[in-house]
Amino acid sequence: MSARYVLKRVGAALLSLGGLLTSVWADKFDHNAMIQNFVVGPLSLIGGAFFTDAATVREVGGQKFPLLVRAGHTVTVSLAPEARATAGLAYGPLPQGRTQLRDTYRSVTFVACSPEKSISSADGLDVTFWSGAVLTRVPACVPLEVSIDGGGVQRVGVPLGRHC
Repeated sequence: MSARYVLKRVGAALLSLGGLLTSVWADKFDHNAMIQNFVVGPLSLIGGAFFTDAATVREVGGQKFPLLVRAGHTVTVSLAPEARATAGLAYGPLPQGRTQLRDTYRSVTFVACSPEKSISSADGLDVTFWSGAVLTRVPACVPLEVSIDGGGVQRVGVPLGRHC
């Protein structure tokens, strides 16, 4: 038995155990998915931490990621400079039909509704919801820069066909 084989099996067992423990801890079904979401302050990129396989990325050109921002906050998500030639953000006004990389944005600012006007909630918190996607020409760890309420930038990577 090779060391790589053993490491893969041990890794799979640890991930399975983590999933089991998360399920035991969860008060409701949605809590099981939280380990797959990117959460940066008031921003949640649903499924953003979950690995999308390379075949899917090649076939559809990226992955859909619903995005939530807690009420009263403004979040700007930008492609890091090194990703701008091969990736794009498909949020906001887009052409009808299949969205192409040329139709996407390098940076999108999400302005959430105020708590008084928000009609959506997640985990008991008022949020504003956007539907969209991160597109890429090739499988990649797509680096994003996130700024919250005009503050400093935090970098995260979205694993689209390549681990981050």
